[in-house]
Amino acid sequence: MRGALFEIVLEQLELVVSSAGIREQKARQAAEIIRKARNYRWVGIYDVLESEIALNAFAEEDVRFLKQCASALEPLFARS
Repeated sequence: MRGALFEIVLEQLELVVSSAGIREQKARQAAEIIRKARNYRWVGIYDVLESEIALNAFAEEDVRFLKQCASALEPLFARS
């Protein structure tokens, strides 16, 4: 059985997704709902396409954490 928190978060996400508005803004709202519900430092929503994976929106607790992640990952994606 699902917990009460799960049901609340699911209801909030359904409201965001079904509302009028710009897709990227709704994705940002959804990421923030998930981040707060689970006390995550960072949540990202990605578009998975045939030839690429792209970050659509994110929610962060501390922008410094995001910058640290980007710095750590940069060498992996450096172009030759």
